Amino acid sequence: MNELRLIFALLLPTIVGFLFASWLLKNDEEMTVFDRIFFGYGLGLGFVSYGMFVLGIFEIKYTLLNVIFSQILFIVGIVALFVYSRTPFAKIFGYKTKLETPAKGMNKWQYLGMGILLLLILWKASFVLYEGLARPIYSWDTWANWSAGAKFFFYERGLNLDLDSEFFFGKWYRAFLGHPLLSPLIQVWTSLCIGEFHEIYAKAWAPFYFISLLGIFFFAVKRETSSGTALIATFLLSSAPFLTYHATDAYSDLPMGY
Repeated sequence: MNELRLIFALLLPTIVGFLFASWLLKNDEEMTVFDRIFFGYGLGLGFVSYGMFVLGIFEIKYTLLNVIFSQILFIVGIVALFVYSRTPFAKIFGYKTKLETPAKGMNKWQYLGMGILLLLILWKASFVLYEGLARPIYSWDTWANWSAGAKFFFYERGLNLDLDSEFFFGKWYRAFLGHPLLSPLIQVWTSLCIGEFHEIYAKAWAPFYFISLLGIFFFAVKRETSSGTALIATFLLSSAPFLTYHATDAYSDLPMGY
């Protein structure tokens, strides 16, 4: 049951972000549906965190229904943008929906090399997914800067903006009150969907930032060069140890890099 709720927690923001990315990119003929999905994931989580921040500022209680309602408002607004701009429905999914085939004239060794690179990238993504979905929040920096505050906001059901409270805005639970709230509020959103602050699933969004970053990078390089060069570049990016480490925990560095 938790897994189904987790899928919902990741899927709803992706849909919101996908729609907004589709509106932004509606006249870009080079952007595929895959670009829209990868861009949409990060944009959607941004919409969730921003919506929750606004709810917190107005001291509206953090409940699953309240946050979902804020996302419905975003969807309505984005649909209104499509209607106002008279965007054809087909443009939502882009002009291109299929990967281009490799250039003709490639020999079997080149095909083999591309296949090996693709398998290595998929293996690395699988490793990140496993670590992200099997291991709880474990690093001190994550707890001190992001997750302790997220847990406080979850049980407080808000940001606690009471100036008379010794825990104002998560004080004592957040090492630096000036740090942005993207990571903590995404953890709160995921926990609201699950029904508890699950110390594994609360950070389940991080591996998908990693995958989305690889996707954006691959298609960006591919548009300027070739599929082979894009695979090489994406493999090198995926093999960066620090990037992999951050993709398995609830750091904010990865969303910032994204």
